[in-house]
Amino acid sequence: MKYRISSGVLILLIVTGFSRKCYCQQASNADKYHESLMKDSIPEDADLVLACKVWGFLKYYHPAVCIGRYKWDNELFSIIALTAKRKHLNGKDNDLAAYIKGLGHFRKGKEQEEITSGVRMHPDIDWIYNQEALGQELSSLLAGILHAKRSGKKSYYVSKEKGVGSPVFRHEDDYSEMKYPGVSYRILSLFRYWNMIQYFYPYKYLIQDNWDKVLAELIPIFLHASDTHAYEMAVLKMVSRIHDAHGVVEIAALDQQYQQRYFAPAVIEFVDTLPVVTGFLKDGTLQAGDVILEVNGHPVPELITAKRDKVSASNEAVLLRETARSLLSSDNDRLMAIKIARNQAVQMVKVKLLDYKTYVRLKRQYQEHQRPATWKILAGNIGYVNPESLLVKDIPRMIKDLAGTNGIIFDFRCYPSAYVVYKLGNWLHGGKTPFARFAAGSIRSPGLFMDGNTVYVGRKAKEGTYKGKSVVIVNQETQSQAEYTVMALQAGQRSIVAGSTTAGADGNTSDIVLPGGIYTAFSGIGVYYADGQETQRTGIKIDVRCNRTIAGIQRGEDELLHKAIETIRK
Repeated sequence: MKYRISSGVLILLIVTGFSRKCYCQQASNADKYHESLMKDSIPEDADLVLACKVWGFLKYYHPAVCIGRYKWDNELFSIIALTAKRKHLNGKDNDLAAYIKGLGHFRKGKEQEEITSGVRMHPDIDWIYNQEALGQELSSLLAGILHAKRSGKKSYYVSKEKGVGSPVFRHEDDYSEMKYPGVSYRILSLFRYWNMIQYFYPYKYLIQDNWDKVLAELIPIFLHASDTHAYEMAVLKMVSRIHDAHGVVEIAALDQQYQQRYFAPAVIEFVDTLPVVTGFLKDGTLQAGDVILEVNGHPVPELITAKRDKVSASNEAVLLRETARSLLSSDNDRLMAIKIARNQAVQMVKVKLLDYKTYVRLKRQYQEHQRPATWKILAGNIGYVNPESLLVKDIPRMIKDLAGTNGIIFDFRCYPSAYVVYKLGNWLHGGKTPFARFAAGSIRSPGLFMDGNTVYVGRKAKEGTYKGKSVVIVNQETQSQAEYTVMALQAGQRSIVAGSTTAGADGNTSDIVLPGGIYTAFSGIGVYYADGQETQRTGIKIDVRCNRTIAGIQRGEDELLHKAIETIRK
């Protein structure tokens, strides 16, 4: 049974009882009634921005919440209702402050000196001192909670990955039984994610837009998401705003829809801003070097713009990479009308599409055929290594085979199959060489990120040190562990990096669950060069810029590989 109630009565119900229970206690009938209300109604006059901020701050800062005394999702609606009452009384009431006091007493932490060095990012909590907006009592109460005694190791809702430092979010319900979450759970989804980014995202300072303004922009979108698809699109839009290529969103319904689509038997890659056919899965209408101008009447720039709100892209290279993967697909047509430019002549072609299973099978066969050997020796006694299939156990044999070459090319236009950072780095570097440093967040002071120790590569390898030249090839497919490995190889100018902009998403990831059984992630630790330079969004430092060209694609040339060979020969 569903209950509907006016906002005025709703506020009275919650303010008089706060509907609070300890997480360990069994829910009473009143609690169940309260939970049913959560599914159906949000007071129209609630200050949802304030509710989000207060709820998130208390979740990660209040000692009673941090030890798991309350099921904090259930408390959100109480806080929302109390912000609505504040509006009626021009923010002068004490009910929200009384509610917070009712969470339990806490001890003040030890006085700490203000940290002035080694800080990558300070907590964004200036808003708690705004007495004009909050009132003196509420502002003072939040300031007291800020300085309360808390554990620095773990909280009920968040801990740190051992040996890494990335946040691990705990005790979060995914409400997977809700195919279309009610309005309160949609707001919970937004508030949960927003606060995780607010307090535990190491690159929050790189988000293009003010994070507070993003919250205000997204609230009406989540409120008015009229069906399951609209809610899923709202989540995609939300995650896209952090501009992090690790922010992949897993939605079962969308995955199923994707598998019901039809695909052109072609491989697409952007050359500058133009989508170009670089290969095909079976003989057909399209040819290598064809430039895609329109798809079923939609110009390519329009399709790229539509993708921006659906993909969390660290940079433009990643956005175009993800656009290319689904550019020539359709959800209802087996025949696609494509406007192309071929040899500078514009023409319309009709392309027969493949069902998903056939497309995946042929693409897998194409990729296997195109994949280079794990290692080999090219003309001119130049070694070549493909990390996509390189296993740790094979590295000693690889070193033995390539030790006498004049130079080696490491082709990182892929994701490594194994963690080879130190195995390869130690072989290239004759001595201890700094290559990276990390920044990790704080459990005691959420939102604080401190620079960590410098990381070195170059411990003497038993196989000796490689004496030849080293070139590393990169492009938009170089992401995360691949980028980190390249940083180790290029340290101390040991390797020359050639290619185009990498994905700019480095470091370990932290997973997030959202109502409706939606899963996503973000880069959980900050990764920087040893001198503090950014890698996130900007990508890896490139010494020799080189891009594919349409002419090169038509000739079937790997221009980046040719540039790497040329660099070694110089």
